[in-house]
Amino acid sequence: MKALILAAGLGSRLKEATKETPKAMVKINFKPLISFQIEALKDNNITDIGVVLGYKSNILKSYLLENHKDLNFSFFINDEYEFTNSAFSFYCAKEFVKEGSYIHLNCDILFSKELLSMIIKSKHSNVIAISKNILLTDNMEQVELDNKNKIIKMDNMKFKEASFKAYGLAKLSSKSTKYINDKIQELLKKNNKNENYYGIIREAVLDINYYGIDSNNLFLFEVNTLNDLKKANQKLEK
Repeated sequence: MKALILAAGLGSRLKEATKETPKAMVKINFKPLISFQIEALKDNNITDIGVVLGYKSNILKSYLLENHKDLNFSFFINDEYEFTNSAFSFYCAKEFVKEGSYIHLNCDILFSKELLSMIIKSKHSNVIAISKNILLTDNMEQVELDNKNKIIKMDNMKFKEASFKAYGLAKLSSKSTKYINDKIQELLKKNNKNENYYGIIREAVLDINYYGIDSNNLFLFEVNTLNDLKKANQKLEK
C-alpha cells in the first residue's frame, strides 16, 4: 500500500512557526511533524510515499531524502500553492494513487501507529479517522454516522446530528479516487482550483460508502495554529 502526504500549503495559521520552514517540518519535541508520520507509516510497512510539495519545497524534499533514505519517495509540485487548496494539490499526484487503496494524509496530523494499523486492517475500503473528544465548531470537518459507523453526512459547518470530527488521515479506494478526480476535473473546467479535498468527500459520501474509525484513546491530533502546536508539545512530553 502507498501513502500520499499533502504538504504544499503555506501553513499561515502557524504564523512565525512557518516563516522559514514548511508546515510539515514544524518541530514538535524537537522533531519535524512529518517525521512522526513517516515513522508511523514505516511501522506499518508502508515505504512507498508520495509527497505533494509547494511552499519551501526544496527544504522539505532535502530533509526527507537526507533523513529517510530507506524509503521510496515520489515528489509532486504544486507551483500554485499560494492560490489553490488541497484538492488541487491532490490532483498534482493523481497518477500516483490511481490504482488500488492508499493512505491519505494531510501534513498537519499527528497519530499513533496503532490507529494507522486499525485503519489499514479495516474491512472497509474507505475509512476516515474520527474523534469525538473535541468541541465541534464551524470550519471543522464533522460527520454523522449510522449504527454501522457509515458516514451519512459530512460538513464543515456545525449541524445538529454531527457527533465526530473527521481528520486528514484516511484509507481510500480507487473508486473514491476516481470519483474525486472526476469532480476536480469538473472544477478545473470552471477554473476553480480552491476546493478542499474533504469538500469533495462531503459530496462523495452520498454515492460511495465511507466509514469512520473512532480514535478512542489512541493518539490523534491536528496542528493548525500556534495554540495547537503548544498543545502537541505538551501531549508528547507526557
